[in-house]
Amino acid sequence: MPKDPGRSIAAVAANVLYYLLASELLGVPMVAPSADPSPDLSPLPVTDVIIFSLIFSIGASIVFLVTANFSPRPAQVYAGLSLVVMILSLFMPLMIPTPPVPMVTKLVLASMHVLGAAVLVPILIGLGIPRDKNVHHSLPKDA
Repeated sequence: MPKDPGRSIAAVAANVLYYLLASELLGVPMVAPSADPSPDLSPLPVTDVIIFSLIFSIGASIVFLVTANFSPRPAQVYAGLSLVVMILSLFMPLMIPTPPVPMVTKLVLASMHVLGAAVLVPILIGLGIPRDKNVHHSLPKDA
């Protein structure tokens, strides 16, 4: 994982602020099916948003490190991988049964995936990895 935890914290903070905006200001019911077999819904606590955002941010950082170390074009490869994974991740919240979970809740959860990627991916790519590892800087031979 990159040395600066602020990168992951930025994505977590963006998702927490978005969660609070949606749930508190816009009144979106942030609920999920309960763990037991009953059809009841349980509130989706903000701690779940923090935990899952942090887990996925750490995972994205690990993939970034692997890509940066092994790809000849790390920025482009990582951006492409991130886009594919983000699109695939949208299916998780959208596959929650409706009803009982309202569609607006599922859309807010899916958009949190987009927000997290929109915050984290540019930060990771902007860390200074070269766009093309084949470009080498060397000292003049007479130095």
